[in-house]
Amino acid sequence: MKTSKASYKHMPQLTIGLNDLYVIDSMLMAYLAYLRKGVASSPERDTRIRVALTLRQRFAALVAVSQEQGEMPILLTVQEFHTLEEAMDSFARLTRKLISPSAQRDETLQQVKAFRHMLTTLFSS
Repeated sequence: MKTSKASYKHMPQLTIGLNDLYVIDSMLMAYLAYLRKGVASSPERDTRIRVALTLRQRFAALVAVSQEQGEMPILLTVQEFHTLEEAMDSFARLTRKLISPSAQRDETLQQVKAFRHMLTTLFSS
């Protein structure tokens, strides 16, 4: 998909710390496993896999060039935003299903919810 330089001006910029980037990458990795094994093959599934893989590659490149633990700006397309939303939703569903209720589980789910809300707010502005 080609995107003109002008359209990049309207892409929201996410600023994220290195540790958060690792967490999001882990969610994407789990989401990819779900897509590959739990979703029937279709062009839509293949697109979702491609976008998730592209995000993981972009995140890996950011980690490789990061010299410090500071925050990094990341531009997200609408499609990438939706992929992150789906990955976070899948992670939350799986966590509720597989992990016994505990303070740590609830805190993790709350942090995922807060990050998702921040993304939604960023994209709605």
